[in-house]
Amino acid sequence: MSRIRLWLTAAATAIALTAGGTASASLPAAAHPSALRHSTLNVCVAVGVDGLSSATIHAEQYMPARHARGVQVFIPGVTYDHRYFDLRTKAGTVSQAQQAARNGWVAIALDRIGTGQSSKPAAGSVTTAAHVASIDHFVDTISRRYARLPIVLVGHSDGSVVAEGVAAKSDKVDALVVTGFMYRTTQPSFEGFPS
Repeated sequence: MSRIRLWLTAAATAIALTAGGTASASLPAAAHPSALRHSTLNVCVAVGVDGLSSATIHAEQYMPARHARGVQVFIPGVTYDHRYFDLRTKAGTVSQAQQAARNGWVAIALDRIGTGQSSKPAAGSVTTAAHVASIDHFVDTISRRYARLPIVLVGHSDGSVVAEGVAAKSDKVDALVVTGFMYRTTQPSFEGFPS
């Protein structure tokens, strides 16, 4: 638990800087957007629930120009893919993922199964339980790739529900940032949500 509290402060600071947008004016020259390294990831993961044995999760990854302070894995909501965290508008790019990388984080914005460039199984297999299981295995892969770096899950809307489910199952998650959904005092009604 103490590791989670320690990194939660760092994650909250990174998210606040990302959301604020004003922090980029004070960034050092090495943190200029062109200094970021971008790559795509396609990770085959086990799922093992709701008739889905395995799936491929697609993600866009941004690497910081300096030593990484940790990894942020961005999980979008139901009607979005990775582009929710990497918006391209007529006015230019507004990217929470790129800002996180400029702030020293490995930033990974993923497409949940059934969205973007990830696997698209039959609709009946695209459940909360399948999302939790697939992203849990995705986090295992990321943890091996970036050993000894803390991992922060950043969820939006239903992606926050999934992030909470993954954090409840995984011993690899050090912090959790949830946005865009309301807590309830009643039991969640999401099928497959871990107890």
